[in-house]
Amino acid sequence: MRCLLAQRRAHSGPFTDDGVTLVELVMVMSLTLIISAMITSTFLTGMNAVFASDARGADTEQAKIATENTSKQLRLAVDPDGDGTLAAFDTASPKEVIFYAARRTPVVTTGGVTTGGVPTTPAKLHIWFGGDNVLRQQQALVTVSGSTVTYGAWDSTSTRVIGVNVVNSSSLPVFTYLKASDTTTNSGGVTISSLEDSSGSVTGSSLGDIEAVEIWVAINSNTSRTNNATTAVTRVTLLNR
Repeated sequence: MRCLLAQRRAHSGPFTDDGVTLVELVMVMSLTLIISAMITSTFLTGMNAVFASDARGADTEQAKIATENTSKQLRLAVDPDGDGTLAAFDTASPKEVIFYAARRTPVVTTGGVTTGGVPTTPAKLHIWFGGDNVLRQQQALVTVSGSTVTYGAWDSTSTRVIGVNVVNSSSLPVFTYLKASDTTTNSGGVTISSLEDSSGSVTGSSLGDIEAVEIWVAINSNTSRTNNATTAVTRVTLLNR
């Protein structure tokens, strides 16, 4: 604006109260709009980058928690009869695992004397990834009568969420079942199993040969801001096998 006024003074001689022309006003408004658009675009780009970074950070933490919680349970896998007659795993597929987990009686300290903490009837656990992008865990009801142990229906009250916004695709199984000697990986970094069939499952007598489980969890909480999921992986060696 000042530049335009200075030009008018230079061409018109002494300053007058003629003001500015419509053309000059339109030019100034256009320049102002262009500059404002550039500033707004830069600001929005920066804000989107911050939002995307925050989302990735949250997804990373959630993927880490989901793999840690799942691996913590799988480390307890044990044959339920204690003599190896039954396998620790009942079902082993890419998106679902059912297994028996070692348990101990509660530790209680009374009058300076600590009791409990001894092995008791194993729990039967079910961890699965459903079509609603949620990874869940539940436990079966157990009935003990003398030396007879009966595992009943799944206890709905025991169901808990391990992870949400899970987006594992068909090429990224949540669970991969391995022998200790399985170390070769495919192009996606997933260890190639010598136990699994073509569907990625382990069945029959091979269930008793599972020595390790690889857990992959891919999380994407906001697909509108980023198309890249955050992935966490851990390999669990079965200590109680």
